[in-house]
Amino acid sequence: MTIFTLLIIILCVILSGEEKHILESIQRLKDRLSDLIEPNFGLLEHLLREQVLTPRQYDEIRSKKTAPVYKRNNTILESMVSEDQCRKLLKALKKNRPATHCQLYN
Repeated sequence: MTIFTLLIIILCVILSGEEKHILESIQRLKDRLSDLIEPNFGLLEHLLREQVLTPRQYDEIRSKKTAPVYKRNNTILESMVSEDQCRKLLKALKKNRPATHCQLYN
Protein backbone atom coordinates (compact mmCIF):
# COMPACT_ATOMS: atom_id res chain seq x y z
CA MET A 1 0.00 0.00 0.00
CA THR A 2 1.43 3.37 -1.00
CA ILE A 3 0.93 6.75 0.61
CA PHE A 4 -1.36 7.64 -2.27
CA THR A 5 -3.62 4.69 -1.45
CA LEU A 6 -3.76 5.81 2.16
CA LEU A 7 -4.51 9.39 1.15
CA ILE A 8 -7.30 8.18 -1.11
CA ILE A 9 -8.82 6.21 1.76
CA ILE A 10 -8.66 9.23 4.06
CA LEU A 11 -10.00 11.56 1.35
CA CYS A 12 -12.94 9.18 0.78
CA VAL A 13 -13.78 9.60 4.44
CA ILE A 14 -13.74 13.37 4.01
CA LEU A 15 -15.86 13.31 0.87
CA SER A 16 -18.41 10.96 2.40
CA GLY A 17 -19.21 13.62 4.98
CA GLU A 18 -17.73 11.62 7.81
CA GLU A 19 -15.19 14.32 8.65
CA LYS A 20 -15.26 13.48 12.32
CA HIS A 21 -13.41 10.29 11.43
CA ILE A 22 -10.38 11.83 9.73
CA LEU A 23 -8.43 11.88 12.99
CA GLU A 24 -9.45 8.31 13.72
CA SER A 25 -8.37 7.21 10.23
CA ILE A 26 -4.98 8.88 10.56
CA GLN A 27 -4.47 7.34 14.01
CA ARG A 28 -5.46 3.91 12.72
CA LEU A 29 -3.06 4.21 9.76
CA LYS A 30 -0.29 5.90 11.77
CA ASP A 31 2.20 3.05 11.58
CA ARG A 32 1.89 2.79 7.81
CA LEU A 33 1.94 6.56 7.30
CA SER A 34 5.02 6.93 9.49
CA ASP A 35 6.89 4.61 7.12
CA LEU A 36 5.87 6.50 4.00
CA ILE A 37 5.93 10.25 4.71
CA GLU A 38 9.15 12.16 4.10
CA PRO A 39 9.19 15.04 6.61
CA ASN A 40 12.01 16.99 4.97
CA PHE A 41 11.99 19.21 1.88
CA GLY A 42 9.50 21.78 3.16
CA LEU A 43 6.76 19.67 4.74
CA LEU A 44 7.68 20.62 8.32
CA GLU A 45 7.87 24.29 7.44
CA HIS A 46 4.45 24.10 5.79
CA LEU A 47 2.97 22.40 8.86
CA LEU A 48 4.46 25.09 11.09
CA ARG A 49 3.16 27.88 8.85
CA GLU A 50 -0.33 26.34 8.87
CA GLN A 51 -0.16 26.00 12.68
CA VAL A 52 -0.46 22.23 12.54
CA LEU A 53 2.77 22.09 14.52
CA THR A 54 3.72 24.45 17.29
CA PRO A 55 7.20 26.00 17.22
CA ARG A 56 8.20 23.62 20.04
CA GLN A 57 6.97 20.55 18.11
CA TYR A 58 8.72 21.79 14.98
CA ASP A 59 12.00 22.24 16.87
CA GLU A 60 11.63 18.81 18.47
CA ILE A 61 11.18 17.11 15.11
CA ARG A 62 14.01 19.09 13.49
CA SER A 63 16.34 18.18 16.38
CA LYS A 64 15.76 14.50 15.57
CA LYS A 65 17.39 14.83 12.13
CA THR A 66 19.60 11.83 12.83
CA ALA A 67 16.68 9.73 14.08
CA PRO A 68 15.00 7.33 11.66
CA VAL A 69 12.33 8.98 9.51
CA TYR A 70 9.55 6.89 11.03
CA LYS A 71 10.34 8.27 14.50
CA ARG A 72 10.11 11.85 13.25
CA ASN A 73 6.88 11.00 11.45
CA ASN A 74 5.48 9.42 14.60
CA THR A 75 6.07 12.73 16.37
CA ILE A 76 4.18 14.56 13.60
CA LEU A 77 1.30 12.08 13.58
CA GLU A 78 1.06 11.95 17.38
CA SER A 79 0.67 15.73 17.40
CA MET A 80 -2.54 15.38 15.36
CA VAL A 81 -5.26 15.94 17.96
CA SER A 82 -7.98 17.67 15.95
CA GLU A 83 -9.82 17.17 12.69
CA ASP A 84 -8.62 20.59 11.53
CA GLN A 85 -4.97 19.59 12.00
CA CYS A 86 -5.59 16.39 10.06
CA ARG A 87 -7.19 18.26 7.17
CA LYS A 88 -4.23 20.65 7.09
CA LEU A 89 -1.80 17.71 7.10
CA LEU A 90 -3.60 16.11 4.16
CA LYS A 91 -3.64 19.45 2.35
CA ALA A 92 0.09 19.88 2.95
CA LEU A 93 0.83 16.42 1.60
CA LYS A 94 -1.19 17.14 -1.55
CA LYS A 95 -0.11 20.76 -2.07
CA ASN A 96 3.61 20.34 -1.47
CA ARG A 97 4.22 17.87 -4.25
CA PRO A 98 3.31 14.57 -2.61
CA ALA A 99 6.07 12.71 -4.42
CA THR A 100 8.59 14.91 -2.60
CA HIS A 101 7.13 13.99 0.77
CA CYS A 102 6.37 10.35 0.16
CA GLN A 103 8.52 7.31 -0.29
CA LEU A 104 6.87 5.23 -2.98
CA TYR A 105 7.43 1.63 -2.00
CA ASN A 106 5.26 -1.16 -0.62
